[in-house]
Amino acid sequence: MDRNASPGLNANEISVAIKRRRWMILVFTVLLTAAGAAYGLLIQKELYQIRFSFFISGKEHIDTDTRAALEGIIKSDSFARQVSYATQGSVPYKNIQQSMRITSRTNRIIIITISGDTPTEIMDVAQATSTSLLATAPQFFPIEIRVVDYPAAENVMRNNRILAIILAALLAGLILSVSLALLLNYLQPAIITAADVNRHLNLPCLGHIARTKRHSSPIGDMNHDQKKALSL
Repeated sequence: MDRNASPGLNANEISVAIKRRRWMILVFTVLLTAAGAAYGLLIQKELYQIRFSFFISGKEHIDTDTRAALEGIIKSDSFARQVSYATQGSVPYKNIQQSMRITSRTNRIIIITISGDTPTEIMDVAQATSTSLLATAPQFFPIEIRVVDYPAAENVMRNNRILAIILAALLAGLILSVSLALLLNYLQPAIITAADVNRHLNLPCLGHIARTKRHSSPIGDMNHDQKKALSL
């Protein structure tokens, strides 16, 4: 067979490959989507999150080093222990460090995102974080920090990371399974369409006989004389 006669795949060949291995595509996609759902539900347990921000003032110029040092204080063990103590130990400081993410729009604005299992938990951590930061930062830097968005119950939102993981797994399953079906169709070629004849045999296809379903045998439809003539 000459596989180099027509290296490209047309829409008809892709459709045939998908139809031939549709069950493989379905099973592979379902399994990968189920794995993504299990990962999102069992491992990614953070279901709620809250975001609040601070504005740094008190200096004419806030450089990158000052902002980075302030973020380092927020991520430190001592600050997490202080926040945990403010929550009366209801949330371990290790969990606080893992659930806290810090981003910055500019050198003067710091955004803190807290994630957790329940709205009550993240509200306690967010309020303790805000109070601790306002009290701790001026002890290390000649700056003033003002709260832009206070952590409030109405700002608690559902974390859509799990849904994103499931959708990504579904999309990845479709792409990988269809790609695998096309690869198997190329590695295990079969002459099914007129394009297969041209591609594999490098010969023109003059015609084809369509496959039809028969509910009765052709011999059964013959009369006695036809059957006798056929047996001669």
